[in-house]
Amino acid sequence: MLHFNYRTQATLFSAVLFIAFGAAIIIFQHNEEKRFRTEALFGKMEDYTDLINASISSWQEAAHTDSTLLREKMPPIEHFESIGRLLPDSLRITVIYNDGEVIFDNEKSQGSMENHFERPEIVQARIKGVGFSSRHSASIDKELFYFAKAYPDYFVRTALPYEIKYKGIAASSGLFLYFTLALSILAFLAVYFFTDRLTKSIRVLQGFVESANEKGSFDYSVQFPDTEIGELGEQIKTTFRKIDQYNKEAKEEREKLLSHFSHSGEGIAFFSEKNEYTYANSHFVQLLNSMLDEPTFIIDERILDTPELTPIKRFISKREGSLLKYKVTKENRHFEVRGQCFPDGSFEIVLTNITQIEQNRRLKYEMTNSIAHELRTPVSCIRGFIETLLSGVDLSEEKRTYFLERSYSQLLRLSELISDVSTINKLEDAGELYDKDNVCMSEVVSEVSRDLEDPLKASQMTLENAIPDDLMVYGNRSLLYTIFRNLVENSIKYAGMGSHIEVRQTMEDNDFHYFLFADNGVGVKDKKNIGKIFDRFYRMSEGRSRSDGGSGLGLSIVKNAVLFHGGEIQAKDRPAGGLEIFFSIAKESHFISVNGKQSTTETLSAEDEAL
Repeated sequence: MLHFNYRTQATLFSAVLFIAFGAAIIIFQHNEEKRFRTEALFGKMEDYTDLINASISSWQEAAHTDSTLLREKMPPIEHFESIGRLLPDSLRITVIYNDGEVIFDNEKSQGSMENHFERPEIVQARIKGVGFSSRHSASIDKELFYFAKAYPDYFVRTALPYEIKYKGIAASSGLFLYFTLALSILAFLAVYFFTDRLTKSIRVLQGFVESANEKGSFDYSVQFPDTEIGELGEQIKTTFRKIDQYNKEAKEEREKLLSHFSHSGEGIAFFSEKNEYTYANSHFVQLLNSMLDEPTFIIDERILDTPELTPIKRFISKREGSLLKYKVTKENRHFEVRGQCFPDGSFEIVLTNITQIEQNRRLKYEMTNSIAHELRTPVSCIRGFIETLLSGVDLSEEKRTYFLERSYSQLLRLSELISDVSTINKLEDAGELYDKDNVCMSEVVSEVSRDLEDPLKASQMTLENAIPDDLMVYGNRSLLYTIFRNLVENSIKYAGMGSHIEVRQTMEDNDFHYFLFADNGVGVKDKKNIGKIFDRFYRMSEGRSRSDGGSGLGLSIVKNAVLFHGGEIQAKDRPAGGLEIFFSIAKESHFISVNGKQSTTETLSAEDEAL
């Protein structure tokens, strides 16, 4: 399909318009000249018919005044022929009776002519008195103009060849023709140059847009002509500049949004109003496959038919509200599913792994119950002793002292429990409150040894500090002290009389210091649950009396303190008897590179790890 630019189209249109205008003038002039000549021919032929009728009437008056028969009223053929010789040679003369019978025709023999009653000019003459028509005559094989006029007893019809030669405008008015032609040429040139200028403006604008479509960017250095189209081009350029800026900003925001989605811990997927998949981050695929019985790696509208997401499909189809939220549990893993509708009919699905949240909720519930259980014993004891003292029962001074000492002992246990719970909560939820600095580990162990000198002597236990004197560790001195004190106290309680405790550094690398705490006591009887000794309120000896004291949180505090320092801890039963505890403390460079700043490390109990 041919495609013309605006200038070519305007030029062609102008040329066609001028040609049509000239043709219209010529046709009009032709029709006017034809009408004029036809009217002149009409008048001339009417004169011929009147002349023929006058000749017939003169003959009738002279020769047949007393005749009453119509046929006898008409002149002989010779009379008509004599009339014809007086008229132009090309004139055809026909005299017709009122019934259509031909009386005389100077072109044909009368006996061979058909009835003319229905000829158009005769029909008109019967009605109006005169009639005319133009047609091809089969008898003489020419185009003739017929004129007929009605008289009382007959019709006189004359005919001349219908050959009006059109001279045209040039013959009638040559000056007008030349003037019109010159004016048309000037108008055509004016249109051509005007459209050429307009086309240049359009071409510049078109090039600006095409360049943007091809290169994907706009050439704002383009200068438009100083015309209305040029002003429009400048406005379009300004608009495009704004659109370009908006597109860049939208692209940046889209990249930010996609980056946010890709790094989000939630799985996010978007769908159109026709349930067609448009976008999903990698977490969505991972979490979806964790939820589904049969994993899939193709994300489309078919996933809405899975049992886990059918509530979303029903919600979207009914459009009842804008947000739906429910939970899905699969193999001890918990997921939250959210569906949200948008005003344009599209919607999003958000998957969140809430397993840890559910576990933390359960653990906090269990811990609350455990704390309540642990508090119940000392509180009940204290209450019983005090109620006995206040009851007025006659007690000996020795008995009263015993009750007070037991109450005081339970108060110490209660205070210790509250302190230990506070320490764990602080480590888990507000670890940033603990400052870090370089600490000499040998001095910390020595300080623990001095503070627990009496309990160690009472248990006939010895403590060997094999940590180098110059070993500096990046950490919180108070928590490091707590680690070793709780480990030593645990050995004092459970290792047995005369046990030996050993503390040493086993090795170090670029990231960690590694330590060993060991005793040669009785060890752990339940070998399969040795990993649980760091759980809150776990008892290595189920039958152990509460008189041994302790909150049951000592080793749990040790584990949280080690995790706070970026390390790991594990327990192992010694083949020769006793317990070995290995733990690591992160060096300053590794701790900062991993955490970015001093912060707490999330604590997971052995029960959490098992889950």
